[in-house]
Amino acid sequence: MVWVDFRRWLIFLSVFFMFAWLGPSSAAQQDAKPDSTDQATPAKAQTQDNQQGDPLKRPISEKRKKDNAKSLKQELGKTYKKWLDEDVVWIITDDERRAFKQLSNDEERDQFIEAFWQRRDPTPDTEENEFKEEHYRRIEYANEHFAAGIPGWKTDRGRIYITYGPPDEIESHRSGGAYQRPAAEGGGTTSTFPFEQWRYRYIEGIGANIIIEFVDPTMSGEYRMTMDPSEKDALRFVAPPSLPAAAVKAGATVQVLGNGAALLAVPLSGYGNHTVNVLFRITSTTGRPVANFEDSVPGPAPSYTRFVSLPAGAYRFAVTLKDVTTGVLAKDDLSFEVK
Repeated sequence: MVWVDFRRWLIFLSVFFMFAWLGPSSAAQQDAKPDSTDQATPAKAQTQDNQQGDPLKRPISEKRKKDNAKSLKQELGKTYKKWLDEDVVWIITDDERRAFKQLSNDEERDQFIEAFWQRRDPTPDTEENEFKEEHYRRIEYANEHFAAGIPGWKTDRGRIYITYGPPDEIESHRSGGAYQRPAAEGGGTTSTFPFEQWRYRYIEGIGANIIIEFVDPTMSGEYRMTMDPSEKDALRFVAPPSLPAAAVKAGATVQVLGNGAALLAVPLSGYGNHTVNVLFRITSTTGRPVANFEDSVPGPAPSYTRFVSLPAGAYRFAVTLKDVTTGVLAKDDLSFEVK
């Protein structure tokens, strides 16, 4: 009985000392074991920082995606609008313009533009499109040489240059000033605004020996195309001097024919074989220039007449005749009304 109790006592002491020895070691190991929660927190923060710093990893909301898509569509829309209203505005046909405006998506527009240039390619079997390259070269040249408050491609000279290419000849009077009129413009000397005359030997679909005139009446550098040779005449806005009482009368007449038409006439039979320079000026009653006509008439000639079409209103008709041989002047100043 005593032996059994002694054995139990030994077992108890053995278990007690074993736990006393393992206890601190297990606690240390437990304390040394990393906390998974503590490790996850810094890693998560680092991931968030990376996402915020790198736009490719940054999350995008649905609203942002829609806004980005809308902005991209607007930018592409500007590209197609520029192509239509600037790049090809002078060479696209009316039918092509209408067809392009009816396209519903960008894929169709891209295909249209590609076909547009292919139709104009003089060498479709090669990679280069000479027409397209020359077209954009002309735009660049126009912007460099014809800009005057507006881009060069928008000016009259830019439009003609881009459409028909460089002229074969240019007669330039950039400073204006004294100018000897050719016989076709009535002859004589006058003073002009800056102007240029472009000559094309041939323009397909239009004809041969085409002369296009550009005038800068505002002296601003913007030359405007004109069909009126007198538009470059800086003196055409100068009112004729008042006639002295003893001046020779020209005998001019005005016949209003209706529908805005009027017949202007002056007799020339009294000049015999002499050449007569004729100047007709029509102004409003306030002196605003309406029309000018100059001509050189070889004799003998019975008379000189011109038909004019005018809106309803009151007008003055000033006539000056000059006998080229004798230098004698004859003048008239008449009033008339178109109803």
